[in-house]
Amino acid sequence: MVVSMRRRIKERMAEMLAAWWEGRDSCLFVDVDRISANDMHLFRTRLRRRKIEMMVVKNAVMKMALDRSGRELPEDFLRKSTGVLVGGADPVAVCRAVVEWRKEEGFPAIKGAVLFGEVLDEAGVEKMAKLPSRREMMAVVAGLLVSGLSGFLGLLQTRFARLLACMEEHVKKLEEAES
Repeated sequence: MVVSMRRRIKERMAEMLAAWWEGRDSCLFVDVDRISANDMHLFRTRLRRRKIEMMVVKNAVMKMALDRSGRELPEDFLRKSTGVLVGGADPVAVCRAVVEWRKEEGFPAIKGAVLFGEVLDEAGVEKMAKLPSRREMMAVVAGLLVSGLSGFLGLLQTRFARLLACMEEHVKKLEEAES
């Protein structure tokens, strides 16, 4: 059976995309149809500054990659030109970057996202963008730990001061009893 060069290229691209998705918990899908090259360059530059990767792939190749990686997506995600965005360990940062850019520039249209196995629509992505980032959440947790520990230490200090006062009073009573 003869396989065309075009088919081999698509299969290789699908393999690369499946490998790119390997180990990633979240992907955001945007519509990049009818976006000028200049606008796309500016958008990608902003994404790169935030350490977000974007790949634009033909839908047929994306379907092949999904089959290879064992993932499923709604059919709406695979219409028109699709951009797939992935960014490190913080999916909220990816959602926030796209939503902010969209408010400023009016594009791209958000198709949806897959976050930890859950499929989100455009409204879900916008809600995710409003959540605190990973770094902000870590700061909140650290603050809670510090405040809890300082409260605990304050409690221990108060109890220790009371214990010392009781011991001093007991020593005075013993000294009075001896004299």
